Amino acid sequence: MCEQSISYSALRFLATKRQKASSRIRQHASCSRAPRRLTVRESARLQSFPDEFQFLGRQSARYSQVGNAVPPILAEAVASQITSALAA
Repeated sequence: MCEQSISYSALRFLATKRQKASSRIRQHASCSRAPRRLTVRESARLQSFPDEFQFLGRQSARYSQVGNAVPPILAEAVASQITSALAA
């Protein structure tokens, strides 16, 4: 895995961009239908959750769980860096 360091300001910038993008979905000029909402499963896949991972509760609660979760790939990278730092 490639090691990259991302600054706190870069993470805040990405989070802000994500909030703005999700709060207003724009329709393409040539498209006659409104864009559909991503399913919970599609949202989980974008966050790198495995397909067998289950989110329980009502649909709104499942969307919140996916949206508030730390992506597994990011959690693994952070955990490996912490482990390396503690071992040194």
